[in-house]
Amino acid sequence: FETKDGKDMLEKGKDFGARFQSNYNSNDSLGGSLSLYGNVLEDSDFLIYHNYVSKNNWKDGEGEKTFGVEGDIQNTLFKFGHNINDTQRLSFSYDYLKDEGDYSPRPDFGKVYNTFATGSATFPTKYERDTITLKHNLNLGEDLILDTSIYSNKNELERTETWTGRTPRPTFSGLLKGNVKTVGLNTKAQSNIEDGDTLHT
Repeated sequence: FETKDGKDMLEKGKDFGARFQSNYNSNDSLGGSLSLYGNVLEDSDFLIYHNYVSKNNWKDGEGEKTFGVEGDIQNTLFKFGHNINDTQRLSFSYDYLKDEGDYSPRPDFGKVYNTFATGSATFPTKYERDTITLKHNLNLGEDLILDTSIYSNKNELERTETWTGRTPRPTFSGLLKGNVKTVGLNTKAQSNIEDGDTLHT
């Protein structure tokens, strides 16, 4: 996905800016975010963003309280960009996400399945993601826009599980860990060509 640059957030004629946002949900969650952005030098800019959400077990449309969704989510983004010249830009970003709470064994299956399989059991769970991206942009106007990104993405999951044998699996109690790391290169080229009244992209 593509995020905003610090220069995109600035008001015209300003070198620095900040934005604070808070939110409250009557169905038992609240959160907030803080953004700082600005120009470092004439051709460089930065963006620092942090978002926090605290959620409890909400009630469904029937007024019945669910379980296995209580947790806290934090997300931090740091981004620095530099205009090499009028047609080229280089940017570096670091994105960190942490999601920690008492979650259902299979949160993607919903309450009905989890109640059938494991009752109202919840497991202490921590999920962390780190993403580092280096991006180069070449903009020659209508003729060619070329975006190239090199990225490293690391995902880690820790969960303390206690299974009592209610499902067809043995009784188990312990800490489970999972790791996934992805390194990649992504390039996108775009040209706009006019043919009479028709614009081809």
